[in-house]
Amino acid sequence: RRYLYGDLPFKVHYEKADAIHQQFHKDVNTWQQLTNETKQELWNVIRDMANAQTKNALTKNVSLISEMISRNVSSARHSLPHSIRSSSWLRENGQCMDNLRLAT
Repeated sequence: RRYLYGDLPFKVHYEKADAIHQQFHKDVNTWQQLTNETKQELWNVIRDMANAQTKNALTKNVSLISEMISRNVSSARHSLPHSIRSSSWLRENGQCMDNLRLAT
């Protein structure tokens, strides 16, 4: 279904993206003289070297990497920022799925 959804990343691609984010963050912190524009250009080159699914798991904006690292947010969680809801939101908007049955 690639024609319908594009190159969707799987768990392995998100794990690889996390490793790339970590390494880039570590390296960029040692090169403190780099401007944000230069960091973004380097990041774009790195993203372009990844396969399509891993590239889709990588953040596009280089400035988000340090935020993700400091907050300990994985690439998968970052791609779905509203995937965790509060109990009050679930009570108000959720539905019970206990009685779902597979149609035969």
